[in-house]
Amino acid sequence: MKRISLHGYCAAVAALSVLAPVSFAQSFNVDIGNPGSTVPTSAYGGGASQTGFWNLQVGLLTGAKEVSGNSTGVTFYFDGNRGTLEVPGAGDDDQKLIEDYSGASSVGSSMLQVAGLMPGQYRAFVYGWAGSLFGDFQSVFDFVDPQTGSKSRAVVDYNAAWPGHQILGETYCTYDFAITGNQTLFVVAYFQGTGEESQTSVINGLQIVQIPAPSALGISGIMLAAGRRRR
Repeated sequence: MKRISLHGYCAAVAALSVLAPVSFAQSFNVDIGNPGSTVPTSAYGGGASQTGFWNLQVGLLTGAKEVSGNSTGVTFYFDGNRGTLEVPGAGDDDQKLIEDYSGASSVGSSMLQVAGLMPGQYRAFVYGWAGSLFGDFQSVFDFVDPQTGSKSRAVVDYNAAWPGHQILGETYCTYDFAITGNQTLFVVAYFQGTGEESQTSVINGLQIVQIPAPSALGISGIMLAAGRRRR
């Protein structure tokens, strides 16, 4: 009769317990716009390739819906000035996302806040193109780590002409972060320059993407390997 050891299974369960918070994470698509603006269709994935429901944020968005269409307690807020722009040559959904924006005010900066996310690992995609308004310019953002409060600078360095599709660094930037409790992600958008050279950093929209836990196949592999080591 074979003796079965539980040691390997306990180790695997302990490993999975570390990963467990990730499974509660949520994913969102948000188009920052004006009252009555039309959001992209659910077939549009943006730079994140994340299809699903698109929320319209006008100032304060409460009860944001996940990409599945389910309502949540997550809120999105940006205190900037709103406006519209042209996106010549853009596809229909790209245009719907980019044509509305909210920009940093002339006092120096404005703050985007994302609150109420469940614990997990996330990647934020922030869109910041305004080439038809400002020509070759930049949108400059500081992401504030929800854990430490430290800032990470990200820049969308765009051209006057629309590049034809979403491109990392040219139409959007990304930032990875974690939520472990009642924490808020802050994104600071800056107003730059003085006089005729002054321009605003804009946010056209954002996507919050869950960085998923290992697949069920991967988890079963962990368990199987743990069991084999102790036979």
